Amino acid sequence: SAKIIFEEYQHLGENIKYYVQPLKNISITRNLTVEKSSGEILYFVDDDEFADPDCLFHLYETMINYKADVVFGRIKPDYNQDVPEWIKKGNFFNRKEEVTGSFPKNLKTGNCIVKRSVVEKFEKPFNEQFGLTGGEDSHLFRKLFYQNSKFVFCSEAVVYEYYPQNRTNFLWLIKRSFRTGNSFTRSRLEIFQNKISLKILYFLKAVLFFTISFIMAILFLPIRSRSTFWLMKASGNAGHAFAVFGFHYKEYK
Repeated sequence: SAKIIFEEYQHLGENIKYYVQPLKNISITRNLTVEKSSGEILYFVDDDEFADPDCLFHLYETMINYKADVVFGRIKPDYNQDVPEWIKKGNFFNRKEEVTGSFPKNLKTGNCIVKRSVVEKFEKPFNEQFGLTGGEDSHLFRKLFYQNSKFVFCSEAVVYEYYPQNRTNFLWLIKRSFRTGNSFTRSRLEIFQNKISLKILYFLKAVLFFTISFIMAILFLPIRSRSTFWLMKASGNAGHAFAVFGFHYKEYK
């Protein structure tokens, strides 16, 4: 579907290229992107996002000013017109405000630039085992972090992520929370080589916080947005616990 857009801008020069990756695997697609790119800086933006005109400029300016290896920008929600009011009230898709120059809270490829030199040290930067589960981006960034790459946030660089009707509902929120919790713990265990002590710690924390979150969800039942918030927390912690036992939720299967 992107070919039409490519053909519209192809006349601008040979540096605009289009590739097809036929396998259903996010990581393989991202790795192909890195392999086929030729610039010193890689920019990642999701297919359901659109960027402000000056977004790239602000990301690059921040990278230069702070001598960073990776710069993450802001992601704001763009809702479907039919989104329920309790979804908006719950702020489930809003990211916390961050200051330019600070360490980013979310390590995602939704809106970021990366120096090619820090990822080309890996033959395949994005772990293909995460290709159907998601979390391949945060997994890579955690590896880079432990190799002393410098991460910086840029509040001026903004993209808008579109949320259609099939994502602005209770079931999708619960499933997404489970998946993110599941992939987070899986990533940590993989990086630290599945240490038994770490597995025990993560499992005990998951059980504790699942219990607390579930109780809070019951207490807030009269307030739908707050109850959903705590059920999402409970679902995320369930994802943590399942990852300890090797269960990987394949959201993109």
